[in-house]
Amino acid sequence: MKNLMEVLAIGSFVEDPQNYSDLKDFWKHTFTDLTGLPATAYVNNQYGNGKEILDGNPIFTSVLDGSRGIRIIQTEFDDGQPALSSWINETTIADSRFEELVIALQLSFDTFTDTSQLIRLYADETLTPAILESINEKYSA
Repeated sequence: MKNLMEVLAIGSFVEDPQNYSDLKDFWKHTFTDLTGLPATAYVNNQYGNGKEILDGNPIFTSVLDGSRGIRIIQTEFDDGQPALSSWINETTIADSRFEELVIALQLSFDTFTDTSQLIRLYADETLTPAILESINEKYSA
């Protein structure tokens, strides 16, 4: 598995199967390290023909418990987009209400640090709207 420094050096990953796989593996291990839980995807990110969609939306999902999960959307660097934006989304999975923390980011040291904090707090059920708003405001300026 690649560490943060190696992952930050990847550059382009969209439509590059090896780089994309390295990033998916990085997020999977990060999630497990932060939560102590195995990563269990809840989004099938494949085309109808079974080929994986390599666009970063999402690059990672995992169930936390039966009714909550985390979704990470990673984009390549683009000055026209926020470096990080996060929100709580409610959706339906298998006819059941499902809440997810969604984090859309361009990966950097700062966004990784804040994403890690969000994952920990959400997993521990201590993420408050004020904390979420504070982190989002940091990147909106």
